[in-house]
Amino acid sequence: MADNWKNFVLSENFRPADDGRLKLFLLENPRSAVRISAANLRRLDTMLLELLLVAARSWRMQGLAFEVTEVPQPIEDAFVRLGTTPDLLVRRVVA
Repeated sequence: MADNWKNFVLSENFRPADDGRLKLFLLENPRSAVRISAANLRRLDTMLLELLLVAARSWRMQGLAFEVTEVPQPIEDAFVRLGTTPDLLVRRVVA
């Protein structure tokens, strides 16, 4: 499974309304394990959070791995304040 991961790196102020690359990436990789790096993210956009939650659920329903990784502490704090737990955004599949 590790060789099949598709990776996407979010930019500093990523907003799905202004940048369709994440949505396109997800549409192009519907049957692959997905890893999204939030290492550069400095501001949480609610549409981004919604897109990540919907994608995570979709991947989970298909039994595919989906991870949001390298989340900076301020962004993680925002996730928690909004009621988003790591389990909602991370789905690993045992090989």
